[in-house]
Amino acid sequence: MTKETGTGWFLTSASEPARTLNPYEFTDREISTARRTELGAGLLKLQGLEELPGSTGAADSLVGQKVAAKGIFVRAEKGNRLNVAALSAIGGACESGV
Repeated sequence: MTKETGTGWFLTSASEPARTLNPYEFTDREISTARRTELGAGLLKLQGLEELPGSTGAADSLVGQKVAAKGIFVRAEKGNRLNVAALSAIGGACESGV
């Protein structure tokens, strides 16, 4: 996860999105699967991250970390984005140089 001043929050090295039944919270199984998932080549802008409860300081602490994000996925010509409903650290720093 990265933050670009003036541009916003992004998931770098993002894997392909997957469908979920509940975009607002994570199950233990989803977290376990996310931990095993390899980093991808995607770039995904995170919209609405500032509106999540307790996200301001928490989001800053996740910069450079591997995270899982859930919400409404939007494919667009100008770049894919996720209207974030849930965000969770899943352990470890990202090791990709993207």
